[in-house]
Amino acid sequence: MDKTKSTAGTVFAGFGTADITPWEGVHLGGAAYGEYRPARFVRHKLYAKASVYKDAAGNAVCIVGLDTICIKKPYADRIKQAVMAEFGLPYGAIMVFAIQSHSAPSVGPIMLDDDFPSLGEQYDYLTGHDPKYSDFATEQAIQAAKDAFADLRPLKMDAKSGMKHGLAFCRRIIMRDGTMEMFPPHRAKEQPLGPDIRCLESDADDEVGVVVFKDENMHFAGGMLHFTCHPVNDYCTASLYHSVSPDWCGTWSERVQKMMGMDEIPAVLNGCCGNVNPWNPYIPDHIMDSETMGEELAKLTERIILSMDFENADQMLTVDHYYMELPVEYREIPEERLAEVKKQMEKGLRLNSMEDIAGDATWNPGGRTNFSNAEMIADQDWFLAASTQSAIMCKEREPLFPYPIQAFRIGNICIVGMAGEPFTDGGFDIKLRSKAALTYITHMANRYVGYLPKASGYDYDAHESNFSYTNWSKLKRGSLEKICDAIVEGIDKLFE
Repeated sequence: MDKTKSTAGTVFAGFGTADITPWEGVHLGGAAYGEYRPARFVRHKLYAKASVYKDAAGNAVCIVGLDTICIKKPYADRIKQAVMAEFGLPYGAIMVFAIQSHSAPSVGPIMLDDDFPSLGEQYDYLTGHDPKYSDFATEQAIQAAKDAFADLRPLKMDAKSGMKHGLAFCRRIIMRDGTMEMFPPHRAKEQPLGPDIRCLESDADDEVGVVVFKDENMHFAGGMLHFTCHPVNDYCTASLYHSVSPDWCGTWSERVQKMMGMDEIPAVLNGCCGNVNPWNPYIPDHIMDSETMGEELAKLTERIILSMDFENADQMLTVDHYYMELPVEYREIPEERLAEVKKQMEKGLRLNSMEDIAGDATWNPGGRTNFSNAEMIADQDWFLAASTQSAIMCKEREPLFPYPIQAFRIGNICIVGMAGEPFTDGGFDIKLRSKAALTYITHMANRYVGYLPKASGYDYDAHESNFSYTNWSKLKRGSLEKICDAIVEGIDKLFE
């Protein structure tokens, strides 16, 4: 397909939004190592945003995005089954994803496996979620989908991309001694100009994608926005550690809605950001700020929308979907690690107060400071062992991980849903090989997987490819490349 083909046309579309802001005390799931982090105030509300697209032949797809850090498969399936039962869509025509804000709860136990033995209600936070909130957010998302179907009407669509450099950076830094660090901003203050840095492992994806829909009166009904970066600005700001926020995704979408007078807040499709943060490792005084980041994206979005011509917008568009499950192998866990996991599991759960670990470089080798407001935290050895045990349990239940391969066609654009946190290298690979005029990827779709590093990334004992073999680093080297090949094959079939 000629990628310069028109991205405009007419499609039946509908949009729905539901408030999924948590109540005070709900655990915010972006904490990575088992610390208790209850919500204390709302900086920005969280939403479930649903959209439905249907062509003249009756083919339809439904996209449901949540302003949460994660949605696990049982909850995503509840949303899908509700849509299937009421509106007759096939399972593969429904995409459910999370933007992955670290200042939001999880829908489902992101940190430990679903089958991990119960630790007691008072320790639900160690699993990364609050079951009552997960049920609430799921029901609200179902309602948003119902509202989107009720809103279906013919709308004109157009899509266009721009580029915004300087907001996102690869967070995996290869040092001159051959080791790797996740370089937080405070390290830049210690080492201005980065003298010990050899290079950033990968590039950031600077594409800013915009899809908008308007009616016959030139009124904007809704849209989709695409950028690629971990939403961790507020999470890494000490004063905002207990705040509820969709981070840059929320600021961006709220500003665009107001700016363009949209009926509904546009959904944000956060791309392959497993290795990308809003941290500039070279600037000692770099300040992470979700408001500034969202504003910068909104300014560019306005320019992109105003440059759209909606050429051939009266042409009816094709809607279609591709779905299959790809068997993927797990990493092999060394015997010595298995022995350590068994020992830690036999010892049982242990908790520390923040005073217990203050200044303990072996516990917190990166020197992170945003734990200062955590109330209790699990013993690191136990927690990492529980995470490895979760990976083992996942493999026992599913000997080959059934990775969902999903792509939607809406006219000449393609929306790809990728489970887990793929590296930008995978996103570039798919976008460059796609036959669609524009390809926008959203990660954390349909089920939790963990990180998907590129093959060479497994050489480093880093957070995303650690030698503790955690639940968030459980798939075999080469999985990302295999998954990307399968996605491109699916796109080829949609656009042949």
